[in-house]
Amino acid sequence: MGLNTANEVLAANSLDEISSRVGRLRREMEKASIDVFYVGHSTDLEYMAGIERPIATYGRTRFWAGWAIGAIYGRQGSVPLVVSRHFAGGHLNEGGAPIQGVDLKIVNEDDDVPAIVSKLVREQAGGEPRRIAVNLDAPAELVLNLGRAFPKAEVFIAADVLARLRYVKSPAELDAISAACDIADQVFTESLEVLTPKMTERGFARWIDDRMGELGAIAPSFHTGIWTMGPAEKREARERLSRREIGTNTSVNYDFGAGLKGYCSDFGRTVYMGRPSSRYREAYALVLASQEAGRKALRPGASARDVNAIAHKVIDDGGYGEFFWHRLGHAIGKDTHEPPFLEVVDDTHLAEGMVFTIEPSIFIPGEFGCRVEDVFVVTPSGGRRLNSVGAELRVV
Repeated sequence: MGLNTANEVLAANSLDEISSRVGRLRREMEKASIDVFYVGHSTDLEYMAGIERPIATYGRTRFWAGWAIGAIYGRQGSVPLVVSRHFAGGHLNEGGAPIQGVDLKIVNEDDDVPAIVSKLVREQAGGEPRRIAVNLDAPAELVLNLGRAFPKAEVFIAADVLARLRYVKSPAELDAISAACDIADQVFTESLEVLTPKMTERGFARWIDDRMGELGAIAPSFHTGIWTMGPAEKREARERLSRREIGTNTSVNYDFGAGLKGYCSDFGRTVYMGRPSSRYREAYALVLASQEAGRKALRPGASARDVNAIAHKVIDDGGYGEFFWHRLGHAIGKDTHEPPFLEVVDDTHLAEGMVFTIEPSIFIPGEFGCRVEDVFVVTPSGGRRLNSVGAELRVV
């Protein structure tokens, strides 16, 4: 189990941790000749200043002057955080997490917000800025307003800069991710006593989400997926979470994770309802072997694409390569899917302390699906698994 953080709203959010991130950001700004970095309301802002991001909802909420919400980083000095009066009074850090390393600048409804933002940007740049960076999820309205205010400046997305800052996880971050993995492990184990052929996929997923909440998760870290694949129907792996009953003589695929104190887990398993065929057993063994090959390859200096290729080769050589069509995995931390990605297009070299999912699968419509997914930390001896529940073949 990860470090006990029962009283924390956001893990890994100490002032020392935040100050270290700001220092690293400013060094990156210096190297890239960035005068100002405007980090809008997003996961990046939670990472940089402890500003809680909203939990995803079906219907998005918006606020007056929402485009301006964000922290404005110069290469030195204090950091202004722009928020509207309404947002500050009713929605800023509703969970109670401490805001770290920024000075609150509240704008009112009768203020000229573009003028205030322009003034703050100039102050952070020490004059007229030449290069203004924004984070990946910055609103388009922010980019357009900065372009209008500073027509001679280059306004650009510097997603790679913040992504690199987030690549390697600190010990406190690893504890938080481990705690989120613990919840997924426990829910899966308990689910084996709950699962019946008469349950619907949607109902079973709802049970998983509710149980994660009972164990402390703030929310699922992404949309929980439960789907059967068997000889009774020719169904693609993307066709998840129907209202049909789970039934028998079918594989039941899990894909879910817990969002806990600002960090995520991502977990996958398959169990078989009934008597699995010899081909299913063969395929499942290949999936386990593929994950183990990927785990061993998850070392500092290895390229992401090579790790992907090593794990894919196991299933290719076993004769099921056409049914393992997706990437091997992805980095995970404050977001469920983060760069780098273990796939053919990513040649990032891994570093100790990066965290990835390894999630090989074999999905054969009209026959079965089988998948195993766990979270691993890059170490010199290969990936260290943060999940504790076993991945052996299970029959219900």
